[in-house]
Amino acid sequence: MTGKKTLILTALVVSILAWRSPFAQAASKGEAEAWRVLEEAEYAYENGEFGEALKLCDKARLRHESTINSYISILTKAIIASEVKRAGDGLDAVYAILEKRNDSSALSVLDTLYLVKPPKNFGNSLQKLLSWLHGRIVYPEADILAAKVYEAEGELAVARTFYEKAWQSRAFLEVPDDWYTIAYRMAEISERQGDYGAQEKYLLLVLTGDPVFGAPGKESQTLLAMMRTIRENPSLDKFFSLYRHDSMPALSAYQDLSYYYYRLSGKRIDRAFPVAVLASCTSITALSRTVSLVDFQYVYRDFNDLLVRSGKSAKVIKWAKDNRIWDSFMLFAAIMYEDGERDQAMALWDSLASYCPDAVVARKASGELLTRAPDRKLD
Repeated sequence: MTGKKTLILTALVVSILAWRSPFAQAASKGEAEAWRVLEEAEYAYENGEFGEALKLCDKARLRHESTINSYISILTKAIIASEVKRAGDGLDAVYAILEKRNDSSALSVLDTLYLVKPPKNFGNSLQKLLSWLHGRIVYPEADILAAKVYEAEGELAVARTFYEKAWQSRAFLEVPDDWYTIAYRMAEISERQGDYGAQEKYLLLVLTGDPVFGAPGKESQTLLAMMRTIRENPSLDKFFSLYRHDSMPALSAYQDLSYYYYRLSGKRIDRAFPVAVLASCTSITALSRTVSLVDFQYVYRDFNDLLVRSGKSAKVIKWAKDNRIWDSFMLFAAIMYEDGERDQAMALWDSLASYCPDAVVARKASGELLTRAPDRKLD
C-alpha cells in the first residue's frame, strides 16, 4: 500500500532529523502527520466507512498544505537576509551561509526536502527548489484515495474528476509509478461509463512511458521493424526469437487497446496491429522470464517449447491467465489474419491449439482454425 510505504519513509526522516533542533522534529512531524491521517482514511475506506474516509482525506490534505506553506514561509524569510542574498542561487552556497548563521529552521526544512529530492534534482538552484516546493502543495495521494471512495460509492463522474486531478499532480507522487494506476483507473471508469473515446485517451496515456510505441500513426522505428519482420516471414519464429520488450506496466494497455481497436472500433487494423504486436512481444518476454524463475535451466528455443515449459508449473499457468498472456496471442492472431498475414495467424493458432496449457484457450484456438479452414481452401 503506497500510504504505508511512505509513512515508514516519513518516520525515518523524522528520526534522522531529530538531532538538529526541536524545529526539525516539528517540521518533519508535519509531513508524517499528514500521512498518518491519510492512513486513517485508507483504513476507513477499507472498512466501508466512506464518509469518514472522505473527511479524513480533506484533513490530510489540509495538514499537507499547512506543512508545505510553513516550509515556503521559513525559506522565504531566511533568504531575505542580505548575507544569504550575496550567496547567490547555488543551494550549496546558501546552505553554508545558513549554517554560519545557525538558522536551524531553514536548515531543517532543506534537510527534510533533500531526503525527498537531493540538490542535484534542482540543478543546485535555490529558485528551482522554491518553484518545485510551491507546486508540491498538491497532494495527489489524497486525491487518489478520494477517487477510490467515490468509485466504491458508484459516483463514477466524481471519481474520474479526482483521478484527473491526481494525474495533473503526478509529478509530485511519492511513488512515481503510481501514475500508471491513475491512468488505468480513469480508463476503466470511462469504459464503465460507455465513454470509449476517453478510455482510448487514458490507455494511450499509459503508453507515453514506452518509447518503443511512439504514437498512433507515428510508430517508432523499432516497432516498424517488428511489424516488417512479421509481414515478411510466413511464420512467427523469427519475430518471437528476435524481439523482446520488457514493458509489463503497459501490457494491460496494449491488450485493452488491441481489443478496443479490433472489436469495438470496426476493426481499425491500422491501429490494432501495432498495439497487438507490442502486447505479444511484451507477453512472450514476460512469459519467458516467468518460466525461467521456476526452471533455472530454461533457455528460449521456440514458441512451442515455451508453451510446453509453461504447462509444467501451475504457478506459471495461473500467472499467465491472470495477466491475460494467452489473450494477447489469441487476439494477435485474429488481427494478423484480418491484416492479411494468414499464414502467420494460422501458425499461431495451431501452436496454441496444440501446446497451450490452458485447455479453454487451446479449444478456442482449435475453433479458430476450423472456422478459417474454408477460407484457406479459397486462397
